[in-house]
Amino acid sequence: MAEACDPYWPAGLGHARFAEICGSSSPYQGSNRERDRAWTLTRDADQAMSELQAANAAAGVVRLPIYLLNDLHLGSRGFLQQVERAFIRLHPQPSIPIREDARPYVSAQLR
Repeated sequence: MAEACDPYWPAGLGHARFAEICGSSSPYQGSNRERDRAWTLTRDADQAMSELQAANAAAGVVRLPIYLLNDLHLGSRGFLQQVERAFIRLHPQPSIPIREDARPYVSAQLR
């Protein structure tokens, strides 16, 4: 789980505002880190993500690329298209992030 502040950021970025935000009064320092650690140890990544999103917190699971092939959200949006290539034959190819309608844009080279 990544948090918004890190003790190395203020010095690394050189901005006083970041030092103020990430100062000792920050909720991300000290005991809250231990609380967060204990909380995440009792859940798998997907459960933690779902609970955080239900509480209106931005959260996502970092996945290996191979797992994206079976991702329900990407599948429902048609993000991966099967493309025929001479050397490797049929394989999944990410769509470009342009939509003219409900379906992903298919370039002329992929048709």
